[in-house]
Amino acid sequence: MRDITIEDAERYLLDGLRNSAAKQRWFPGKAPMAGQAAIADIIQLGKESSYFLAILKIMADDGNEDLYQIPLRISEQKEAADSRLSFSADFGGVTYSITDAVSDPEYHHELLNLLSGELSFKSGRGTVSYHLNDLAPASLSNNNMHETRVITSEQSNSSVIFGDHYIYKSFRKLSTMPNPDYEVPYFLNKHSEKSITPRPLAYSIYRGETIRAMGGILSVYEKNSGEAWKYFLDSFMNDDSAILGECRKIGALTSEMHNALSSASDDESFSPELIGNDDVESWQVQYRKLVSETVPLIAALDVREEGYHLEDILGARDEIENAGRLLDKLTGDVVKKIRIHGDYHLGQILKTEQGYSVIDFEGEPARSAEYRRAKNCAIKDLGGLVRSFDYAAAVASMSSGKEGRTEKLRDAAVEAMVEQYWKEHERNRGYLPPDREDFEKLLSFFVLEKAVYEMKYEALYRPNWIWIPASSIVEICRKLRD
Repeated sequence: MRDITIEDAERYLLDGLRNSAAKQRWFPGKAPMAGQAAIADIIQLGKESSYFLAILKIMADDGNEDLYQIPLRISEQKEAADSRLSFSADFGGVTYSITDAVSDPEYHHELLNLLSGELSFKSGRGTVSYHLNDLAPASLSNNNMHETRVITSEQSNSSVIFGDHYIYKSFRKLSTMPNPDYEVPYFLNKHSEKSITPRPLAYSIYRGETIRAMGGILSVYEKNSGEAWKYFLDSFMNDDSAILGECRKIGALTSEMHNALSSASDDESFSPELIGNDDVESWQVQYRKLVSETVPLIAALDVREEGYHLEDILGARDEIENAGRLLDKLTGDVVKKIRIHGDYHLGQILKTEQGYSVIDFEGEPARSAEYRRAKNCAIKDLGGLVRSFDYAAAVASMSSGKEGRTEKLRDAAVEAMVEQYWKEHERNRGYLPPDREDFEKLLSFFVLEKAVYEMKYEALYRPNWIWIPASSIVEICRKLRD
């Protein structure tokens, strides 16, 4: 395959990439107009190779720029690989087939070779390099890995499984390093003897004119039966009290994750720090902003059925907003902030053959890189998990019609999970308040905060589901009054 310059890519590939990318799950919104997209870089992955890494730049109306990486196969073959992104282009009279290489089994094996060989390739504008870390074996063998499969359910990234041995996550939208989805699992595997998250082994880096970003991560693949969300949803539907033991396992796993993240470290980005007044004030401001953005959305909804609790929410606005004062319990140089998961729910936990495993440490996708790497109160993760149990129970009740029984089992499940979490946290690490009552009050706040966030989302996208977080908010406010 001939080399392709930036000028070639702009002339022959840009229109096809722009239009094809807009149809992919990982690309947000509609197709960008002409002038809003450009080829930022294109790098051939080896001399005569048919594989290239294209960097597509999208310019938003507000002046911000986003970069998307698209591994491509460019060949003269008429039959394209099984790919959702596929088009043809003429290069000087020769017609080439262009496909997303992530769907190409030959590319999968080439990717292992690139990582194992720690190779790098340059263009006139940037470099892509492949690296092993100190957790990896001496080489990443292709033996017994002839079968590869692409995970088709992902929204924002693309992942390939190699013969049940490895999994490679390719980030579509590039963000400035360090990437929490690599650095947190690496830290956890270095600082805990227990298996909390799959072990990262290798990674790729793209260095361009304006960014240094992690392009993908290769990790050990842990065989699993799916997300914990599905397991607990099915269990709530079947009114299966056996889940209480599984809830304790989830609580223990979460505690072990926070125990490891609160361990002493020479790395300043992971060293625990005492929560100060400035932290609390900042979190309270963020919470008040969230409430002020959510309430008008609720008021504008044309839904007033009694079970939706929207009138109760509007009438309790001050009470909801004032709940932010519970964060004052974090002042006084007693509790430490640590790195946390940041987007923790049952969908981020896999049910494996050995138990459970935490995945996806990127944090909330809409947040800035700085926010997603910032230290926070560990109870924030726990609040997200409690809300996830509530959603699973609510969805189960809609499907099974067992609302009362489902709520009772949900409460028992949350109690079992939280009790085990408290029991197994290492008190000398200082990431939780020493007093159990203070811990419970703070947990109520973080559950409330997450529920308000959910209510905002539901108001925008799924109004018929808004009763799920709304009913929880009403219940939390009642408990805080008692």
